Amino acid sequence: MTGPRDCQGEARQQLRWLLLWASISVLGAALSAPWVYRVAPRLGALLGRDGIEFRRLFDRLFMASLAAGLLLMLRRWGRPSAREIGWVFPRGWAREVGTAATIAALSVGIVQGLNLALGWRVVAPGTGLADIPRLAAVGLVSGASVALLEEVFFRGWLQRLMSVAWGTAPAVTVGAAAYALPHYLRGPLVPEGMTGLEWDAGLRAVPSCLRYFEPHRELWLSMAVLWVVGVALASLRARTGRLTWALGLHAGWVAALRIAGAATEQGARTWRWLGGGPGMTDGVAGLVVLLACWWVTTRAAESRLASRPGAGAK
Repeated sequence: MTGPRDCQGEARQQLRWLLLWASISVLGAALSAPWVYRVAPRLGALLGRDGIEFRRLFDRLFMASLAAGLLLMLRRWGRPSAREIGWVFPRGWAREVGTAATIAALSVGIVQGLNLALGWRVVAPGTGLADIPRLAAVGLVSGASVALLEEVFFRGWLQRLMSVAWGTAPAVTVGAAAYALPHYLRGPLVPEGMTGLEWDAGLRAVPSCLRYFEPHRELWLSMAVLWVVGVALASLRARTGRLTWALGLHAGWVAALRIAGAATEQGARTWRWLGGGPGMTDGVAGLVVLLACWWVTTRAAESRLASRPGAGAK
């Protein structure tokens, strides 16, 4: 029989293995990108494009290697059960998802209403009522797909591993950082004076993946807000034992932001720290509304749990 210490040790081993594989994947992409870049024009022609950018090629190579590593992990340690990753849908689950998505969309609407009222964002030229169904459809599909992929991986699989390895609180906080930081990593740029065909072009380009962390970009508040988003989603997953509430919040936020981003554009920008930048919710106003959204959703989840004893996290 496997004891708690055995499970904890195995979870930590998987996390170390994942970190090692991710590092190897970066190195592998850096070394292979220049060679694949030589045939990029032919690859681009097959895809109906003029070519493939070096940074996008690097990204694809890295993601393919990372996906292979995840498959190896599943083969070596086995696939966790649906309940372990929170893939649980009790009666009334659609109402949970819908409630969370509605709260998230309203929170974005409040922030965007503030931005529009102050002239910090304006309606995009050419956008009319006839465009709303199309924008809504694109936003809903985008929100649902992004939420499904990221919640299953970050709050389902990864948070489960971290919870077993370190406990709930570190899993929520560290897991939120693991979720937020990749959003600010970018595909590497070929160093000035290089063509991308040199054998070490990828290695020299890797540091540029961190360019969004440079102080002059002033993205620290944006990063902090996204970390809070990660904490909100992770805490709901930990509290309820399932992904439904986090899926709804995530899908609602992404869908509403995509719709608002397509229907509006940046206007006169002052007090960026208050209204936010291009992310629209990465200012103090967005943070305050986000925390209120988190509180309301948590109260709704707890009310739901109270009405169904034993339905929460085990």
